[in-house]
Amino acid sequence: MTELRNVEADLSRFRARVLVASLVVLCAFALLAARLVYLQVVRHEDLNEQAENNRTAIVPIVPNRGLILDRNGVVLASNYSAYTLEITPSKVGNLEETIAALEKIVDIQLRDKRRFKRLR
Repeated sequence: MTELRNVEADLSRFRARVLVASLVVLCAFALLAARLVYLQVVRHEDLNEQAENNRTAIVPIVPNRGLILDRNGVVLASNYSAYTLEITPSKVGNLEETIAALEKIVDIQLRDKRRFKRLR
């Protein structure tokens, strides 16, 4: 018993399916590429600003409460300002130059410099 199949019709349908599948994949990659261009080129400034805002944090400083005195007027506790300077080495080009520039603004002790170099 011989089976009668139309090989040409089957081949034609297969080629059509491959063409449709290829077009779907091509469209999907085109959509991905278009979204990439949109995010990297068109929205670059806005997204860069959002990333910078995520990196920096504003921490409120508790106000001074005044001196604590005993009944004779002797100071038991006083207030002073304490600040923390943090440097992220991966964000700074030349670390030595940055520390030297900050030294003009903030008093950085020699022991602090040594400790910072040791922690790098």
